[in-house]
Amino acid sequence: MDAAAALTAFAELERRAEGVYRRFAVTYAGTPELAALWHEMAEIEAGHFAALGLAGDAMKNEPTPTAAAPNLTPGAMAATEKIIATAEQRAADGSLSPGDAVQLALLLESGELPRIVDLLARLPAPARAALGQGMIAGTEDHLHCLERLAATSGRADVAEKARALQAMARGIAQRHAASPHP
Repeated sequence: MDAAAALTAFAELERRAEGVYRRFAVTYAGTPELAALWHEMAEIEAGHFAALGLAGDAMKNEPTPTAAAPNLTPGAMAATEKIIATAEQRAADGSLSPGDAVQLALLLESGELPRIVDLLARLPAPARAALGQGMIAGTEDHLHCLERLAATSGRADVAEKARALQAMARGIAQRHAASPHP
């Protein structure tokens, strides 16, 4: 899969995750704090979708290197698609407890960081800058929102994992900030 195809596939995953989080906001509307946090998660995913589109636009006149990376293979993307399909189905039928919804979100968000790292390493500088500004800069805050959701849902185990992902995101952001940009 070349980098342009990886961007397109990743963008579609983000768009679908946004939809799942919006559905969770509606599902848990009876608990305003949960609804607000799910809405925030959805808004961040919308920003990620836009950032991936901007990165794709920045690649229009650039060569598209092959994105041979373990987190960008069709199989890896299909595994995430399966998680999203499950989340979509369970969100639609309202069968998830708040804690189970947050667990599914953790699965989705856990796969995002490795995809970002693999993609950044394969993008031309203009696309890398667009992706960095639109996704990396806010990823730590996004994961903090997931941590708050987990705490509100009584899932201390998920909150702990979200904190670990925040530390990973912080490291990615620091490396990205230190790398040359166009």
